[in-house]
Amino acid sequence: MNAITAFSHKNISTLTPRMRKPFRIASIKKWHLNGGIGFTAVYLALLQISACLDETSTPRAVSQTPRNYDEGLFSFLESNEEISCQSIPELLSNDDLHPSKVNSIRRRLMIEDPSCFQSHIELFGQMFQSRIKEKHVMLHIPKTGGTSICQSVQEEGILANPEGNCWKEEFCPYWSGCSDPQPTTCAQLKGWYADFVMNENWLDSYCKYHTYSIVMREPVARTMSHINHFLDAIAARGDEHFAETKNWRLSLIQWNYMTWALSASREIDMGGSKRFTPEENHLKFAMKRLMKMDYIIDLNHQDEYCRDYLFQAMKIKNTIGHSNSGYAGYADDFPQKSIEATNSLDIELYNFATKLINLDCHFLRLSLGVEGSDDMQVLDTKN
Repeated sequence: MNAITAFSHKNISTLTPRMRKPFRIASIKKWHLNGGIGFTAVYLALLQISACLDETSTPRAVSQTPRNYDEGLFSFLESNEEISCQSIPELLSNDDLHPSKVNSIRRRLMIEDPSCFQSHIELFGQMFQSRIKEKHVMLHIPKTGGTSICQSVQEEGILANPEGNCWKEEFCPYWSGCSDPQPTTCAQLKGWYADFVMNENWLDSYCKYHTYSIVMREPVARTMSHINHFLDAIAARGDEHFAETKNWRLSLIQWNYMTWALSASREIDMGGSKRFTPEENHLKFAMKRLMKMDYIIDLNHQDEYCRDYLFQAMKIKNTIGHSNSGYAGYADDFPQKSIEATNSLDIELYNFATKLINLDCHFLRLSLGVEGSDDMQVLDTKN
């Protein structure tokens, strides 16, 4: 039994009935999207995990039959690069291959060549495990739960982190009025002592010796909560304090902010302004960058076990609360329909992210082979 699937039998008996709840067998369904364009989505039936395991029981591996998601999930990719299945071990062992590229390859294989993915799942699992020890950068999208995650990290005291909001001055949020944050380099990150740092601006280049995460949230609710948060600040500090920045900050906040955060580096590298309105080309770039992310988190995702696995991999064990939560009701000047219209790209990005999360959760279950609990060390996070 390898390191990624090993666990202590004695902890099985500590699972509560809720934690032991088996997965239901799903059936083949016809899906009809976008006005009747149909495709057949075959949902994998994960083997039920017995609710009767005791201390003498041995774990049963979860079925390694891959899910068949929408085969067109990655159709937006411009490159038709094909990778030979036989070349995967050599490719992944190449020191020149950037770790973020491994995440992208793994997710593509799960969709485009599931049998190849299945034959190399142990190798992908080992690579996932080997990255856990690296320092971590979280792209903090406002009003998604990042402040609560930071609070958990600080309460646990396991990960060295900047005080306050877990970000250094270089990551001071542009949306909140920080004068002129500049791109960060891998050399800068490498010199920081922090094991965990939040970036509340845009995602710069992926650095080889860091892992990366992003926390997503349904875009309309996220945006309205963000707007209300900003309006509360205006009410508290007075209109005059925001006289020169109010308009562009509100524009940035309410127009596809998640797409902006994942694509602004491209605009900046091309000599453009940080204050741009994301368009379709920015969405495609954002989706490509999302595919390379180590951990994609949604605190409202229905698979709470998977979410716990991801936080364990990030060395975060406390339950995530709701610090700095804001009112998500719709102000008179910001009706729901208007928010939906100004966040159409983010809505598409969020739907894409949800599918990636589902892929990742399936990958983790196949790699781990068992359900976890708060008492189970499902990942080796000691190193």
